[in-house]
Amino acid sequence: MLLNNAYYGDGAMRQTSPLSPAILLGATRLMIIGVNDPVPTGASPQRPAVEPTFSQMFGFMLDSLFMDTLNANLERINRYNESAGMRPIETLVLTPSRDVNEIARRHLKELPRTLRTLLHALGAHNSANSLLLSYLLFERGFTREMIEMGYEDAKTRSAEIRDFLRLENARQFRAARS
Repeated sequence: MLLNNAYYGDGAMRQTSPLSPAILLGATRLMIIGVNDPVPTGASPQRPAVEPTFSQMFGFMLDSLFMDTLNANLERINRYNESAGMRPIETLVLTPSRDVNEIARRHLKELPRTLRTLLHALGAHNSANSLLLSYLLFERGFTREMIEMGYEDAKTRSAEIRDFLRLENARQFRAARS
């Protein structure tokens, strides 16, 4: 992004401890909106080992870059909270209720043909290799479905969110739906 004749990018690429700035500024409660897929339930089906594609490795690298640092920060906060005599830091982590990669796969056709061809060449043509797709897909249908899921997920957890934000006197979550 160009701002005042200088280019800026997402700080997450260099931010190895994304929650630290808020904590250093004195935050005692952190509401974290994650983008991880929901935690799987039950046993995963056994699949034969297959050599990973470039797309799968690159998607995994992006996921590690963005999500592993957040998860490591949350673990550090939990250890800090277990320390005697320390003022605890409360956290509320909100994550999508559905698989973001599955949603991205449904919207693959919205990408320009050249990008779809490139992704297919990189190996992002099946469910096991579509992690990269969710990082690249900013098309209207995908973003609208993600926004709708976020809205529904927040409604589902509205009491918990109001409690965390100490909004006990706030009216029920009501938004104009168009």
